[in-house]
Amino acid sequence: MLVAVACLDRSTEVGELQELTKFIAECRKFSLRGSQHAINSVFAMIWRKDSTIIDLAVQAADTLFVQNPNGEIVSKRSVDNLMDVMMEASAEERLSLEETLVRVVEKKKRMPIQIVDSLWECVVSEEAEVEKRLAAVRLMSVFGRYVQGGAKVRQPPSPLLTNVTF
Repeated sequence: MLVAVACLDRSTEVGELQELTKFIAECRKFSLRGSQHAINSVFAMIWRKDSTIIDLAVQAADTLFVQNPNGEIVSKRSVDNLMDVMMEASAEERLSLEETLVRVVEKKKRMPIQIVDSLWECVVSEEAEVEKRLAAVRLMSVFGRYVQGGAKVRQPPSPLLTNVTF
């Protein structure tokens, strides 16, 4: 995995980067050792100047967190993946992850409502760990950044808003 990350960091060839991002995304799906660090390197590509390379980072995030024809699987697996990546990321890595997710939402013009609902359930759950609840709030803020741009997202039930405590 270290070799893949080193190649990812040095390469400017789109074809090579495309294969590396696919490989790293597949490794992350199976939680292989070192894949967390590697996927954060993929998300860091969002800051490169070449739009084709930026699209590769967006596609990797889409593959990991959104793509699945079954809504139930999308919701459960995506939220688990998002929470894992967000909780394990450093502050710098979170910025790359958040920017990449905003681009995924912009590309799709929406985020599956099951993901938003699952994140919201985690935020208001008193049984969830504080770190997990904070990660859910951070992820919800990503979707909020997109909503400011004009998309419509279902509002959470207002009684729950007053019951959220950390």
